Amino acid sequence: MQRLNVIRFALADGIYGAGLVALATICSLLGVPGFKSFTDLLAQFYGFYGYSVSGTGA
Repeated sequence: MQRLNVIRFALADGIYGAGLVALATICSLLGVPGFKSFTDLLAQFYGFYGYSVSGTGA
């Protein structure tokens, strides 16, 4: 049985999660139905850390 490499798994999960947030932001900017409410929720929770729904990220 192979053991799970925790560092590689955490790195892969971080890249995957960031890609999903980027995809949701792009879909919200393009006006795809359903993504505006999700990205508003992300902005509410992660706005303190600098997240905003904009093309430039500012």
